[in-house]
Amino acid sequence: MLIQVKNVSIITTISYKELELYSDSGNIRVDKEYLWIGSSLGDANSIFKVARLRHDAYYVRGNVFYDSNKDGYKSSSEIVYPKVKLIAQPSGLLLTPDSDGNYAFKGEQGKSYTIDVVDSIRFSSIIKNSFYNTIGVKLKDEKPEVNTSFWLPRARCFTKIPASFYLQNTGVVPVEKVVIRLVPNKMKLMQNGNLVDTATFTYQNLGVHQSASLSYNIEWPEAELTGQTATLKTITDLYVGGVVASRKIDSVQTIIRCSYDPNDKSVTPAGISDKLYTLKTSTLQYQIRFENTGNDTAYHVSIQDTLNNNLDFSTFEVLGSSHKMNAEISKNGVVGFHFNYINLPDSTTNKKGAQGYVRFSIKPKTTVANNTLLCNKAAIYFDQNKPVITNSMCNLLVDKIPTNPLGIENSENSVENSIYPNPTNDWIYLPKEAEETAIYNILGSQVLKSTETKVSMAGIEEGIYIAKIRAKNGKVSTHKISVVR
Repeated sequence: MLIQVKNVSIITTISYKELELYSDSGNIRVDKEYLWIGSSLGDANSIFKVARLRHDAYYVRGNVFYDSNKDGYKSSSEIVYPKVKLIAQPSGLLLTPDSDGNYAFKGEQGKSYTIDVVDSIRFSSIIKNSFYNTIGVKLKDEKPEVNTSFWLPRARCFTKIPASFYLQNTGVVPVEKVVIRLVPNKMKLMQNGNLVDTATFTYQNLGVHQSASLSYNIEWPEAELTGQTATLKTITDLYVGGVVASRKIDSVQTIIRCSYDPNDKSVTPAGISDKLYTLKTSTLQYQIRFENTGNDTAYHVSIQDTLNNNLDFSTFEVLGSSHKMNAEISKNGVVGFHFNYINLPDSTTNKKGAQGYVRFSIKPKTTVANNTLLCNKAAIYFDQNKPVITNSMCNLLVDKIPTNPLGIENSENSVENSIYPNPTNDWIYLPKEAEETAIYNILGSQVLKSTETKVSMAGIEEGIYIAKIRAKNGKVSTHKISVVR
């Protein structure tokens, strides 16, 4: 599909329909840099500013829909289909449509672009309409599909905070049943006012494009866990014919803090120990959170994230976002997330409404060298203000995780009484001299702390753990423990 960018400067960031709507109801005014659209409040000098848009850029816009009858034209009964990866040539820009199937990118006046479907092998039909800039697709396999979008709110100690999980049928056929389980670590979940080990939600007969928002609350721990990694794991089971047809497991991690910067970035996996060991085969999932801490509404929010060259840019995938947005990634790995018309209130007016996020995943290149350090941060733009720069997140990519990532030498022979039984599937008995014991998993996260000499391991998953014991005389010893189920 060949598209030519024409001189449409007044409507480069707004559709014809929206322009007509605002024109009929109020005024359009232009100053040096912006197009102001709003409703008159009475006299000529008074205007209610609905939107502030730059009018010096040129955009290519279009839509992707599900072309059921393969005729290339979107009828009123045909739905949008955003689960398509596009590429714009000759720029090589990879595009991700928003939830309404709309794609957009900034172009050059008079220049022509070709838009192609990257993952074309999935479709039995792809018809491009260059007059309307639309792409109609039809899948080879029309199976049930669901999309889940969730995030972790800021992990500030001593707080209870509402959270939500978004579910949508993104396929082209109804979904019989979906069961979602949320499994917390280093936090507590409250569902329907009750503390639960696992929050479970069940939805049946989810229609095409039907969505649901699942609400729960997170109770963050006390200050003693400051700096540790909290994890929320989700397990989504999709049923067909009464049995589980597919299972999706996802997780997101964040660092527990007692104070925080409201604009930040986190990565899953967070890396093992202070060395941040991460397998080279891992898929890295990034979460960028933002908050309008100004004193007025932010009409547009854009995020720019320049990725490390050791990442495979072709594996970039948007996992979810708080608001509708367009995403793009250049050949050089510069990612742009554009939340146009987000109208984000300031935090003093509406604290919860002032927040947003985006999550995405990407894989390292298969050729990346052992012990490669990947660091990444993002720039967040609120309207035309100077960017807010997030913290930097790093992972050390390795071929193999060290057998003792914490760097703790096993000193079992230096204590008078060893831990028993070891391996264990229930209780362990510690040396009688033990005053305090902390048990860590191989990721370096503390999973248990006790001042008793008899400790239950019933709630701990199978695996290898390290017990760090402080004796009554102040001496510290370490032990490897095997938990079997």
